[in-house]
Amino acid sequence: MRKWINETKNESWHYTRELLRDYVLILSNSGMRVGEANNLKESDVVEFKDELGRKNYLFNVQGKTGRRTVIPRANAIRYIERNMNRNQEWTARQAELAKEENLSKNLKVISPGNRRKVGSLRKTGLDKSKSTGLWFFRMADGEQVITLIDQFRKLLESIRLSKNRDGRPHTLYSLRHFYAVEMLRKGKVGVLDVARNMGTSVQIIE
Repeated sequence: MRKWINETKNESWHYTRELLRDYVLILSNSGMRVGEANNLKESDVVEFKDELGRKNYLFNVQGKTGRRTVIPRANAIRYIERNMNRNQEWTARQAELAKEENLSKNLKVISPGNRRKVGSLRKTGLDKSKSTGLWFFRMADGEQVITLIDQFRKLLESIRLSKNRDGRPHTLYSLRHFYAVEMLRKGKVGVLDVARNMGTSVQIIE
């Protein structure tokens, strides 16, 4: 993924590829559903310390089984913080762009065709519904991630890993399966804990 990110000079594509990298790493280390990840707000990500005093984060997700807390593996901390730092940088950047546009607006007459664009959420990248309402995973313009499947497929195609051994295509949901298998393979937690963290039943995990 690092190599793939650096292969483009396009700023917007570079941002999306960086976003995808952290998205993949966080989902594969937490077991969240794709929809749960896309609906996360920054206020849903809470820092805490585990029983060993180690720093970690938890996600308050809203999924098809209701609201629950997801605790990722401790090694996901750096991916979570990298995503948060990128959000801060791009929020500040979009705010500067908004200021420039407002200045431009005051200096010239805006036609009806582009009046809506000035100061819009898509233009400024700011969710003004509430102060904590920013998306945790968000596009370069601040909008919610709808799907990153196209970028994920391009990444897999670039490393010739589009399909599994049965010939079926990998999807973003494959990251959830990967998490379950890794947690059980390492044997550090039981199937009940894995099922609870993933918001599913022991029978499904088995």
